[in-house]
Amino acid sequence: MERGTGSDQRRDDSRKQKQTVMSRSFIEQATGELRVAEMLVQPGGYHVAVRQARLAVELALKALLWRHQDHGERGHNVVTLLNKAETWVGAAPGIVRDSVRDLQATAQITSYPDASENIPLHEFQEADATKYVSAAREVLTWIDEVIVLESKQ
Repeated sequence: MERGTGSDQRRDDSRKQKQTVMSRSFIEQATGELRVAEMLVQPGGYHVAVRQARLAVELALKALLWRHQDHGERGHNVVTLLNKAETWVGAAPGIVRDSVRDLQATAQITSYPDASENIPLHEFQEADATKYVSAAREVLTWIDEVIVLESKQ
């Protein structure tokens, strides 16, 4: 046995365990954020529902990156996160890419009164919030499918 091999294996096992724990934590948080977004699809909460839907996607994409030892991405741009994740898992389906792009487009206007003609409170209606929450659900479903497939390999 080579010197240090046992210690290297323990370090590798520990790193893999941390990756798994962090990935699961990010997925759990993403799922919780999506549930909150669904609850907020009501008058006065539409903009927050959209913001939470985008956050759910951000966290789920970061979970996917954690699974692949790629946890250096600290940004919030979900298009950038998806592009990085695709280097590990292959191209996302078109509907997922479209959903991520649409959600990213809401990042500023869900939070800042000067990002649009309307303040965030008045920018979104029920149909908008429902559309974006559904888009987030589409992305999280795809990520869950990717993780399940990877777990079987």
